[in-house]
Amino acid sequence: MGQPVFAYGDPVLGAFDLDFFDGVQRRRTALGAGWDVRFEDVQPVRGFRWNKGDRSFPGFYYAATTGGHVGYESWLERDRLILLDFDPDVVGIASQPFWLHWSEDGKKRRHAPDYFVRLADGRARVVDVRAEGQVDERTAEAFTATARACAAVAWDFVHVGAPDPVVMANLRWLARYRHPRCARDTELAGHLAEVFREPRHLREGAQEAGDVLRALPALFYLLWTGTLRADLGAGLLSNVAVVQTADGSIAGPERKGRGSGVLVPRPGLGSHSRRSDMHKLSRPASIAVGDRVRFEGQARSVLAVSAQMVTVAEGDGPPREIPLAVLLDDESFEVLTGPARMPLPSVSLLDALPEHAREKALWWEGHILEVLHGVSPAADAEAGPRPDYDPARRSLTSRERAKAAELTAEGYQVSVSTIGNFRRRYQSEGLLGLADRRPVRTRPQFGAVDDLVVEAMRKAIREGEDDSTRTGTYFIWRTGEILRKAGAAVELPSQATLYRLLGKLSQGNPTSGTARNRRSRAHGAVAPFGQWTAFAPGEVVQVDSTPLDVLVRLDDGVVGKVELTGMIDVATRTVTAAVVRPTTKAVDASVLLARTVTPELMRPGWVDALRMSRSVLPHRRLLDIDERLEHSAAKPVIVPEMIVCDHARVFISRNFRASCRFLEIDFQPTHKASPFQKGHVEKMLDSVGTLFAQFVAGYTGRSTDHRGRHLDKGPLWSPLELQELLDEWLVRIFTDRRSS
Repeated sequence: MGQPVFAYGDPVLGAFDLDFFDGVQRRRTALGAGWDVRFEDVQPVRGFRWNKGDRSFPGFYYAATTGGHVGYESWLERDRLILLDFDPDVVGIASQPFWLHWSEDGKKRRHAPDYFVRLADGRARVVDVRAEGQVDERTAEAFTATARACAAVAWDFVHVGAPDPVVMANLRWLARYRHPRCARDTELAGHLAEVFREPRHLREGAQEAGDVLRALPALFYLLWTGTLRADLGAGLLSNVAVVQTADGSIAGPERKGRGSGVLVPRPGLGSHSRRSDMHKLSRPASIAVGDRVRFEGQARSVLAVSAQMVTVAEGDGPPREIPLAVLLDDESFEVLTGPARMPLPSVSLLDALPEHAREKALWWEGHILEVLHGVSPAADAEAGPRPDYDPARRSLTSRERAKAAELTAEGYQVSVSTIGNFRRRYQSEGLLGLADRRPVRTRPQFGAVDDLVVEAMRKAIREGEDDSTRTGTYFIWRTGEILRKAGAAVELPSQATLYRLLGKLSQGNPTSGTARNRRSRAHGAVAPFGQWTAFAPGEVVQVDSTPLDVLVRLDDGVVGKVELTGMIDVATRTVTAAVVRPTTKAVDASVLLARTVTPELMRPGWVDALRMSRSVLPHRRLLDIDERLEHSAAKPVIVPEMIVCDHARVFISRNFRASCRFLEIDFQPTHKASPFQKGHVEKMLDSVGTLFAQFVAGYTGRSTDHRGRHLDKGPLWSPLELQELLDEWLVRIFTDRRSS
């Protein structure tokens, strides 16, 4: 990948020269007056970088393509990053590579694209990730400006949205096996390639290759690298999924310069792929509600779509459900460009609207259908899309701009944002979303309270998010102060009305609650962030550190407290490792990673340390030697795929992140002041305090109100002794408790 350098001038004086290295030679291109491109280091392996533009912080995905961490800021970006990592044409990826600065209507603008991609043929591509339903007019202008700047230096620019959910679900699963450690047994990998030279079911081939538990990780790795092929868009991978080698009957593009031995060049996504997925980023093939498809030689409207079934209209008869695999395998199948109207709302809702509102909604429906599908419902059945509305050549944003220009030329003052709003409302609500519902509008949410009063109280509540807890009387007083300072001539309603307003505005996050809960709810994630569900061991592992409520006798004889740092697997609720230290440091967090990927029986000197003659405990052990060996051998070894942690220095330190890179582990910090985003490890640490610590000499209780007297004068354990007790308790008590 090329290494751009700083080469930009004063925007007041004139044109700029962009000096960059394209991987072959150094080139210089004039962008023109008003452009200011500020590059950061665009390298295949990105370092750790916070996004200070908002309250959200990115996670880091370990890309097999580049052999390093690449940042992302939402689950949608992570999905697209997985697609880029899977793409055979991609040889380098960098996140947020540069800031593009320009002026528009006298205002300064800037935009940072999401990804810079270097392709195998040397071309460069800039990728912006945003769901199409979230592209407003301002975002569309930023994308247009970025496309012009990229065109000036002969780079491609694409805007991508949400990928196909079935393909993405399969790739998320296969991405967990993208690491070479899954196919260290080259003999087994070669055997799998021979077994699947002829198409056969996934489980059947794995059984023929040998032990299924050993064969499946290698099989999934070969599917990721492209040695083996499966139709990832036909349905979720299962035991009966058809798999075969890449050099079989299914053709696909070759991966250049990668792989050795049995790891042949990687093909596309499935039997219907003829090009790299990177070439389809801006126009992902999909079937959506409202599309018209050809099946069994007839055109039908799509009424519903799920992961494995598609419901289509069947003439005058009842709707028909068709398996997605059957639909895609039909020789006559194709997605037609003609629009299909969304289902009508219930008659009672339509009847509530006046006649002119229904007619205007139907008028809007025709224009929105042309934007979505390229053809107006009033057009001839055989008519193709007009050039400005062809979905195959024009993006959704471009089609919206064309429709706004067309209606404005006809005398209607319509903006691009208006077209986008109507399109989104039609996709979510159907015809009713296009109707003017003001004649039947219900009472406002806040009654007759002035909007200025509502906004002032909202501001008062926001001010108190990080402040100490106060009563409702304070927030009502503060609302009046905000209005007075703003010079708003608004009369405040009665006290009872203001209290009701405060209750509505603070619903779900009461102002009288604890400061900790209020901060957590206020600073939580917003769209497009969401929940990541873990289905397999190691997919999501959470780590945290907390003071342990036990006094210990340190090496120098001084009585002190220790900190407990633990790691828990979300899918199985297994505590993979836990360490006790007087003060947790970055190296201790790295030791925690080493303990979780190493079986206890394989740790240096572990068996000798179990001998009674070597025991440092001056009492009978919790378990005898045979019992502890048995329980420790049964404890699973889980290799983390993603680690979720907070912003403690030990976890965001360079040492811990270097350990994650070395072990090829994704790194995902939570949002600040959001402990609920790692609730599993928080609960586990709390359980250690209630189920283990209270049975240990020197237990202090969770606060000074619960602390006993003269604890430092009694018998106390050393940190090493406490660590040994904790290890035995975890393998004998806690693990059995979680599995029972």
